[in-house]
Amino acid sequence: MSPPNRGEAEHDGTHDMGLVVVNYGSSPLLRQYLAAASELGAHVRVVVVDNRSTVEERGEVTALAAEQGWDLVTLPDNRGFGAATNAGFARARELGCATFCCLNPDASVPPDVLEELRLASLADPLAVIAPRIVNSAGVTVFEGSTLGLDDGRTAAPHSPTRSRGPVEEWLTGACLVVSAEMIDRLDGGYDEGYFLYWEDVDLSHRALAAGGSLVVRSDLVAVHDEGGTQGTREGGAKSDLYYRYNCRNRLLFAARNLPRRQLLKWIVRTPRVSWEILLRGGRRQLLHSPKPLVAAVRGSLEGLGIALVALVRQTASRSVRVQHAPARGDLIQGATERAALPSARRSPDAGPVRVTVAVPTFGRPNELRDLLPQLLDQVAEVTAGGQYTAEILVVDNDPARSAAAVAAAVSEVRYVVEATPGIAAVRNRALDEAAASRLLAFIDDDEWPCIDWLAALLRTWAGSGAAAVSGRILPDYTGPVDPWILAGDFFVRRRMPTGTEIDVAAAGNLLLDLAQVRAAGTRFDAALGLAAGEDTLFSRSLVHAGARMVWCDESAAVDLVPVGRLTRRWVLTRAWSHGNAAVLTELRLTAAAAARLRIRIQSVLRGLLRLGGGGARWVLGLATGSEGHQAGGARSIFRGIGMIGAGLGVVYEEYARDGRRWRIGGIRTR
Repeated sequence: MSPPNRGEAEHDGTHDMGLVVVNYGSSPLLRQYLAAASELGAHVRVVVVDNRSTVEERGEVTALAAEQGWDLVTLPDNRGFGAATNAGFARARELGCATFCCLNPDASVPPDVLEELRLASLADPLAVIAPRIVNSAGVTVFEGSTLGLDDGRTAAPHSPTRSRGPVEEWLTGACLVVSAEMIDRLDGGYDEGYFLYWEDVDLSHRALAAGGSLVVRSDLVAVHDEGGTQGTREGGAKSDLYYRYNCRNRLLFAARNLPRRQLLKWIVRTPRVSWEILLRGGRRQLLHSPKPLVAAVRGSLEGLGIALVALVRQTASRSVRVQHAPARGDLIQGATERAALPSARRSPDAGPVRVTVAVPTFGRPNELRDLLPQLLDQVAEVTAGGQYTAEILVVDNDPARSAAAVAAAVSEVRYVVEATPGIAAVRNRALDEAAASRLLAFIDDDEWPCIDWLAALLRTWAGSGAAAVSGRILPDYTGPVDPWILAGDFFVRRRMPTGTEIDVAAAGNLLLDLAQVRAAGTRFDAALGLAAGEDTLFSRSLVHAGARMVWCDESAAVDLVPVGRLTRRWVLTRAWSHGNAAVLTELRLTAAAAARLRIRIQSVLRGLLRLGGGGARWVLGLATGSEGHQAGGARSIFRGIGMIGAGLGVVYEEYARDGRRWRIGGIRTR
């Protein structure tokens, strides 16, 4: 990696650099390093992003930013290094910056070095640039690094631990300069799925794939007291988070970026490489506490779960070929061409867009009574400007019409009964009843919408042109919760940046562009009406048909978790059900008998892997007294059993009404 050729580029001093520093409980380090640099240069704008830790720390960093004149971005929770840095990039762009330097709180860069880095980035916007980094004793700790493509080892270019096979270079995020143009190519910057560690390896890899270059300016020096953000530790020991996330994210990187053969190599070499990661803190640490080993094992198991799922998906996509052109509504696994679906964007003179807000319900009149007034408020908000018209539709799956009186009490609500049992039939009835609408928003009868729930979905739809927009679902416990359940995060759902493309979604908070759904020929599968997974199959089918589905993090619905579900038996049965439904979905997406047989065999093998991994984690939890490991291990065990059951033809129908929830015979073919 050599310095870029600046050539005749003009540097008139009008393009500022955003210096982005992420804080998490590190205000003393900010005062020691960043605040100590009284002058950073005329073209440097400091943006500090605070990942929330404590109320006291938020107050400290707020006061320090005001004192120093820094621009402060306060996040409501700890979103990890990558997400916080991206928030800093976005804020710096609002301030007019054209290039950005992300810097650790325990690092410092002289003003003249920042200026040279700024000019170099402006001269070559497709270069990702890092200075040489030394510690406080003047010893070089970074001058470029390599990634072994056959094993996932990271090391300095001339280190004896460097991989012997093919390698790829990468730059550390401790001090990294990237332009606005490159950030655009990287879809906003760091991949936020890493949370901590390896996000810089991933960014470097994607920058090269996007046509960029990696440059180390050995003539420019920054100082980094490595480990300052991890606190004081004996000897060379690292934090438990260091071990966990380095072991986990090594395999996350492989799952997201590598082809099948390389991914398999990384999986096979995980025990040795994870042990090497652990030994970066020395052997002596293991004499004092088992926690570093536990963290490394936990991270490795988490990473292996991610990698094995990716490996199975790659294997499936390679082995299935398109045999004929799909008819409308057919799902051909492995198809490489997608149909052109209508755009969500409207011309400026188009009339208002009609929206149907649908509430499937069954035997919950009290919950429905509480929900409907909130939906009226949501509808009033989005229709006030004249851009949208809206209706509320209640689809009752109870032939006894238990929701009729509640719906009749609200004149603005349209009420219909769908007598066919099962949530799939109810959702399909909503699709049919919304024939006059462009958009259909689903919310369940045991949920309630947060502020801006519907408006946020509509904004994301209008800006993305997506066929589906999915939002967050947050748990609200209606009674005391077993600490074991809390430790296992059984009711915690995913979240990601708004606009992120996804390939699966839950229907409890989902907006559909019906023009695109109809063009794709996608409906909810009645065969899964009494089992779980009808929304998984629907959303995956929509993506298979060529539609785009995106995430909206600003839209949130709260799921009211009844006391009856706050038991270990219920959450483990749900884990069984989810494993079962995941395999049933794969079977429904596959037409050929041979392919379905292969899926059954794979599901049994994958289930056995989950069973073994979950059992190991559960035993580890018993040995260490960790409820998190015990709960997480038990969940993996039961999910694995569900996968094995589905592979062998055992179906769990969670919503069966005749008392028989177990059925043998497998899922019917299409």
